[in-house]
Amino acid sequence: MLRTAALVLLALSSAPPPLQSPPESAFTVLERQPDGPRITPYLTYQIGMAWRQDDRRRARFAAIRT
Repeated sequence: MLRTAALVLLALSSAPPPLQSPPESAFTVLERQPDGPRITPYLTYQIGMAWRQDDRRRARFAAIRT
């Protein structure tokens, strides 16, 4: 019985601290963005790079004769 009481006290003393409420800023609603595509400068760069690679691929394919 004494051992059980000691284990209960030990468990209670090592319990994690109670959870805190999230800050009010966590509940801020962002403005709605307009519908439609959003192409960032980085995506524009990637698209350009992909087209250049495709142009080189097509040129190599067109050069094949046999």
